[in-house]
Amino acid sequence: MFTGDPISAEKALQIGLVDHVVPKGEGLNYAKKQAEKINRFSLPALIRIKKAINEGLQAPLWEGIQLEAQLFEEVFQTEDIKEGVQAFIEKREASFSHR
Repeated sequence: MFTGDPISAEKALQIGLVDHVVPKGEGLNYAKKQAEKINRFSLPALIRIKKAINEGLQAPLWEGIQLEAQLFEEVFQTEDIKEGVQAFIEKREASFSHR
């Protein structure tokens, strides 16, 4: 970033700058598949994951850990956690109500 030198997609993957590399022209299709996958998860859990990342990265380590613990506790008070655990026990895909 400081030198402005470009790097290849493979190098970006290697150093953890990106999570996945797709062939040229396949980015949108891959993004849609990822969106469909994410859409199957509990919205309250996803909201808290995003909050933990956005706020936790800006906080000192101990505060970030405390925030994550608080948000984890909140997730376990949602209706979706009951469905998720039951689906796991029954070895089926969960059907979340996003509550």
